[in-house]
Amino acid sequence: MAVKLDRKGLTMLGYGIVDVEISRNNVWRAVIEPVKDGQYTLKLKELIRKVIPEPEAREIYEEILNHKWLQTENMVNAGKLEFGSSLTLQEAATEWMRLHYRHWKSARPTLLEVTEEEK
Repeated sequence: MAVKLDRKGLTMLGYGIVDVEISRNNVWRAVIEPVKDGQYTLKLKELIRKVIPEPEAREIYEEILNHKWLQTENMVNAGKLEFGSSLTLQEAATEWMRLHYRHWKSARPTLLEVTEEEK
């Protein structure tokens, strides 16, 4: 039996979406797992080489997942990706950072971030 929950419902239960995947029959599914302290900070460090504190890290991670989903849909519709294929999380993160991060960060002037080169 499939259960439908939104992000708020998952969060209330202590879970978070860590990836989205598409099947060959074009059905999206969310990959969820229990949320651990600092989980999104660590995931972003792996993906974008920046240390961003929670809760901003979770917000960015969710933006990257949305970007992956939307860009995959756009690319499949434009014939640039095969039906049932999707961008990788790394590709989506790199693209989101290039296209959206500067604007996202400018709306949060007090956000502290550390790149791996600054350590």
